[in-house]
Amino acid sequence: GGEANVWQTMANAFRDCSNLDFDDNLVDVPNLSEVTNMEQMFRNATSFNGDLSDWDISNVANLISTFREATAFEGTGVAGWETENVTSMLNTFRDASNFNQSLGDWDITSLDGNNDLVGFLSGSGLSCVNYGATLTGWYNDGNSDLLPNMNVGVSGMQYNSFLQASVGYGFIQNFGWDFDGHTSVPFNECN
Repeated sequence: GGEANVWQTMANAFRDCSNLDFDDNLVDVPNLSEVTNMEQMFRNATSFNGDLSDWDISNVANLISTFREATAFEGTGVAGWETENVTSMLNTFRDASNFNQSLGDWDITSLDGNNDLVGFLSGSGLSCVNYGATLTGWYNDGNSDLLPNMNVGVSGMQYNSFLQASVGYGFIQNFGWDFDGHTSVPFNECN
């Protein structure tokens, strides 16, 4: 066989595809090595729930609304994505109500504007434990390189009180981050 297609952009590729059936037995993983834009790629693809483990997004800069309103998407494979070149994650998982993966290994040090995390997880299905793991990973891995004064959209997310006393305090005191919409629950109720 010949070389698989090398895609140039994935912007709006499957937007509003409400019956998108993703076959996990596909032989070829898309060649995304030249893709920099995945804006709204799966936005409102309400039945999409594929395993994206082998996707190379290392050159992608734009993840704006990539999975917004993809209500069936659970997030399999995205935890391992190499996001070191992503400059905006505005609304990436907004209202992806079944999304529930820790993004603690995501490199967010290339975000280039204070609003690049607005709406990021708002309305997603991220559990208290995975939300905590996300924040802890970001704080520990990017501690010296995080952009100050970020506005982070986390409406509906819950975090445990212990996390707030440590990592949350660090984000707020050391970097001036503003978290919009999350609430604290007692440690033993975070699951």
